[in-house]
Amino acid sequence: MFLFLQLPSFKHGNIVVNESYAACFYLESQFKSQGTKLIPDGTEEQALMYQRMFEGLTFYDKLSATIFYDYYVPEGERLESALKRNKEALVTELKLWEGYLEKLGSGSYLAGKSLTLADVVVFPTVATLFRFG
Repeated sequence: MFLFLQLPSFKHGNIVVNESYAACFYLESQFKSQGTKLIPDGTEEQALMYQRMFEGLTFYDKLSATIFYDYYVPEGERLESALKRNKEALVTELKLWEGYLEKLGSGSYLAGKSLTLADVVVFPTVATLFRFG
């Protein structure tokens, strides 16, 4: 018998939730009355939060294409021009995110004036960016 494990996985009692976004939604749903509320009540705020969360996946893809280029592309197939394009795409993506923050104003989070699930799920990408310089 084979045991297949999907990562990331989260277990709460008898419930197993795979995938980080699913685990975040589950935790927010189960514990929304405790601690910081991460999904806003207003529909406009929710829409912006969901949009930023899923845009974060594109941000991560562009980051990965740059910092893990040598890992994913076999040595004989690597091109400096491809890595340069990946870096340029990442810089463009970073400018987009900086524009979001500028538009929302000083002290804002990714989807408004309060911390939301968008900040929780996009933060690891930002941290990875800083980690790899």
